[in-house]
Amino acid sequence: MPIADLRALGDLVEGWRSAPELQRAIVALEHGLAACDEPFVGQPLEPGLVRGRLPAGIASAWVFVLRAGSRNPAHLHPNSTQYTTAIRGGGRAFLGEREVALRCFDAADPLGTIEVIPPGMPHAFAPGGENLVVVSFHTVAPGELVEIELDSARRRKYLD
Repeated sequence: MPIADLRALGDLVEGWRSAPELQRAIVALEHGLAACDEPFVGQPLEPGLVRGRLPAGIASAWVFVLRAGSRNPAHLHPNSTQYTTAIRGGGRAFLGEREVALRCFDAADPLGTIEVIPPGMPHAFAPGGENLVVVSFHTVAPGELVEIELDSARRRKYLD
């Protein structure tokens, strides 16, 4: 994706961070995470937030809440590039062979705070002492996003 488009994604994240629709989704996801034993929960952003706003090549936008102090299983998306940024919390990201400290999104440095994960690249996240909230963009529609866990080879779609 061209650098200008990463800046466009950054503009969206900056505008959405305080949006009531996103805040409501985060609260609902945190309640859902507290009621289960999964390492993370997520959902596509409401159509009203994304309709007509996504740059060319981006087909969906998501919010995920990852459990504090718990590393999610390494996985990959064979059919999508993922662009992800933390909007609350911190921790570590494992992106292929790289390990990086997650920095919360910085509107002054979108290129330094949006991670690009190509299709097929294994990745995992290890939140620090608080739940990690990320916004992710994908190059496929919500119902088409496939995840494959590396250890179990479990294949799933987030939406059925």
